[in-house]
Amino acid sequence: MKIAHYLAARVLCLPKEVDEVSASLKSLLGCGKEKEAVITTTEPPEGATSTLVQSSLKKESDTNRLMKFIVANLSNEGKNQIYTEAESRVDKHLDFFLRFDKDEWMQNKKLKLTTKGNCFHLTFSMAAYPKSKGKAVALIKEIFKTTH
Repeated sequence: MKIAHYLAARVLCLPKEVDEVSASLKSLLGCGKEKEAVITTTEPPEGATSTLVQSSLKKESDTNRLMKFIVANLSNEGKNQIYTEAESRVDKHLDFFLRFDKDEWMQNKKLKLTTKGNCFHLTFSMAAYPKSKGKAVALIKEIFKTTH
């Protein structure tokens, strides 16, 4: 079953951290293993201090594998949080947003939801048919249900 059409991943970092952050993003997208992923960086504009590191997954097998990895490695508390916040985590384009604490993943390889800006920001374009926010929310609730 196709879960998402694609995934876009972004993270901001200092220019001196680009290599380390790029490797961590590859590891996250590779589900805990080094995987070949195309990582791009955008240099900060004059006066800014952050570099944007980003990547994407477009193959169904890659997006499904990442979603399953997230579900398997997220605490029940995290899954419950996503379940209860599913409506607010999906926009009108059926994009589903997750933010994982950057330091927690880079240092401990643990997925921890965050609302802070120091994060890996993942955007899944949900494959809900018929195309409606209600169907996308129902799909997310089905994926992240624990004891609901």
